[in-house]
Amino acid sequence: MTLSIEEVLAKEDLPLIEVQIPQWGGSVWVRTMRADERSVMEDEHTASRNGDAVKSGMFRKRLLGRTLANEDGSDWLSPQQLDQLMTKNAAAVELIVEAALNQNGFGRKDVEELEKN
Repeated sequence: MTLSIEEVLAKEDLPLIEVQIPQWGGSVWVRTMRADERSVMEDEHTASRNGDAVKSGMFRKRLLGRTLANEDGSDWLSPQQLDQLMTKNAAAVELIVEAALNQNGFGRKDVEELEKN
């Protein structure tokens, strides 16, 4: 069945997923980015890499900042809280990163390409 543009635009296609974090004894919500948000994030990462202004782990941090959400989809943390989150248990944070990568269609190849650029 071929969809019309009107049908596509009417679809609610930005789901949230709940990610269990055993290290913290609870869960967090990860949202699906819009296509334009993902493009901006990729452009920011590539631009900062080319200018040598990016630090190791910046991609993960940007991904978390754009995808961690409240259950209603609103932003879950402030930029300062994101900095603080990056000081928490690496294995716990990696569970969120992996969920965000999967939820937003980033394959291993995509991440390697972004990191290489």
